[in-house]
Amino acid sequence: MRPRLLLVSALSIFMSSSEALATGSQGAGAAIDPVGPKDENSQILSRWSKRWSDNFTGWHQKEAHRVLLEHGANIGLPGPAVKSPADGTCRAGEGEGCNSSDVKRDNRRIFVPLCGKTVDVAYLAKLDGVEVVGVEGVAKALDEFAQENPELEMKAPQTLDGAVFERRNGKSTLLLRGDYFDLDSQSTGGQFDAVWDRASLVAISPDLREKYVSVMGGLVRPGGAVLLLAFDRREGTPEAREGGPPYSLNEEEVRRLFEGADWVESVTKVAEYDEMEEEAARARWLSKGLIAAYELLFVIKAK
Repeated sequence: MRPRLLLVSALSIFMSSSEALATGSQGAGAAIDPVGPKDENSQILSRWSKRWSDNFTGWHQKEAHRVLLEHGANIGLPGPAVKSPADGTCRAGEGEGCNSSDVKRDNRRIFVPLCGKTVDVAYLAKLDGVEVVGVEGVAKALDEFAQENPELEMKAPQTLDGAVFERRNGKSTLLLRGDYFDLDSQSTGGQFDAVWDRASLVAISPDLREKYVSVMGGLVRPGGAVLLLAFDRREGTPEAREGGPPYSLNEEEVRRLFEGADWVESVTKVAEYDEMEEEAARARWLSKGLIAAYELLFVIKAK
């Protein structure tokens, strides 16, 4: 039996639908717009901001997420080097036959929506040839990320005149504070090779999912991929199944959202993890009225 993922503690403390909109995101450029980064005292952000102010951040994990470590190759993240039989070139991939100094790696841009201060951003930024862009709505989350990852040398936040997003630059890293739904490829400085969506889509209000997917479609370049971790409230009381966040996002809904999008080539389910295998998680979900809950992992390929 595979070890269960340690996502439940994060998901079970996630934000309400109004808070979900709070954690906006952006990318690598300054968008020209009369609206600046969202005010943390606004209705959208205030409760989420208060959780950070009160250090109520039990969802935060101290290590890079297991799914990212195990399945990063599905979105083209660097792996062990293998020598091409065609031309002898060493490239990142599974296998042996190359020294690390011989490896030729393609540069990749990775997007992490609603990133908080996740160590996944730092993990990605330290991979060869990777530039990572994260987006978040609360300044304190990004302040703490900078403090806890000094090796990335994050600069002080800057907001250019008329920019929608506040920018923080570091080594192979760009963090932006603002609203995910304001994103476009101009504001991110271009499109991305991959997206790591650990607990972002499941955090937003379900009535915003189509818009969320549409925004993402403008950010993923042709041939790119999304690694999506969803949460399925499969069995329980009606209140428990409809509750959130994390809001239930089962396979049927994932396929409806993405297979119906004109930018998507394929949707593949690659793993399923039973949330009831771990005793503490089981007790927590049972107390909320759930008797079956699963984490579902998908790879979504762009045309």
